[in-house]
Amino acid sequence: MHTSCHNNKSFAHLLNQDSSWEIDDEATQFDLMDETNFLDDTAKDPDFVPNYKEDSDDSVFDTNGSPVDENKITDEMRPEENKETRTEDSRDPSAFPVEGEPRESVSESGTQRKRKRPKTEREIRKLRRNKGYEYTTESGKKMPKKSVGVRCKSSRCRDREFYCNELTEQDRIEINVGFFRSGQLSEQRNFLASYVDSKETTKKKEGSQKNKTMIYTLPIHEQRKQVYRHMFLSTLETN
Repeated sequence: MHTSCHNNKSFAHLLNQDSSWEIDDEATQFDLMDETNFLDDTAKDPDFVPNYKEDSDDSVFDTNGSPVDENKITDEMRPEENKETRTEDSRDPSAFPVEGEPRESVSESGTQRKRKRPKTEREIRKLRRNKGYEYTTESGKKMPKKSVGVRCKSSRCRDREFYCNELTEQDRIEINVGFFRSGQLSEQRNFLASYVDSKETTKKKEGSQKNKTMIYTLPIHEQRKQVYRHMFLSTLETN
């Protein structure tokens, strides 16, 4: 608005510089009249077209220059710069390439899952030992695979004082495999605690300081039955 006032004053100043100055040229008069009309209020100019880029708001106009209802605005009617902004903002983040190591995954519950690190040589050796596999000790000694040992040949077994004779070789193999299957030392200790008992010694040999007697049992036909110590150790191949 200040620019229009300044132009009006400049134009009037030129007219008043020389009172004898006259406009004879018809073309020049037409140009001056056109410039004078341009300096008038542009809102009354029927040929006025608003400049969208200079508008401070985000209003959208139709081809006649009338504002369009916000609910009826389509993407084709919006300025190009707004389209580009919305296009960039609406892109899927996974579409952007990311350099570097991948981050740790997050489960659906929101808890962060740690990446599994490779097992060390010591951990592998321990796992193989607990599973009864062949392994090499830290000093380099090779240990054989755990397997069912030789049956006991005690006369007590033949006298039915113990139930070693009721154990078949297949039963012993199944007990051995089940003992080492998990590879968990805690479960193996629980098995030993469940099938090994102790009781007070009733008869002591002269000079013996033994106060307790160990009782070894194994699952035979789904029942705990007492076996000779050698049969117990050879079946589980424990030291």
